[in-house]
Amino acid sequence: MSDMVNMEMSEKEKEKSIPTSIEGKPEKAKGPQYPYGLKLDLDNESLDKMDIDLSEFDVGDNAMIMAKVKVSSKSIDKYDYDTKERKRISLQITHLCLEQGEEDEDEGEMDWEDDEKEPGKVDQILRKKGY
Repeated sequence: MSDMVNMEMSEKEKEKSIPTSIEGKPEKAKGPQYPYGLKLDLDNESLDKMDIDLSEFDVGDNAMIMAKVKVSSKSIDKYDYDTKERKRISLQITHLCLEQGEEDEDEGEMDWEDDEKEPGKVDQILRKKGY
């Protein structure tokens, strides 16, 4: 499994996403922290289907998702006015597991990699949830 990558936008990326005022100056409002499309909203039916108890989560908590996805489309576009290729992949989530996560003290990021003390831990958690 690949390492997790922090997808938070850089300051330059955030500036690009903030709308400009009529005077052409960036608005003072804080822009989004992460790129469009990386937010996942689960409704009552989805939470019930996965037997998720919302009382176990608080706003600001870290959590882990494990998802099985199907590639529904991919494209690489090149335009005559731009030298940069535009790549895109669309993923349809077909199976999903949500667990409370723990923060890694060193990096501040979560890690679901198996460690030497508990090989197969991730697979055990997913099997227990029926995945």
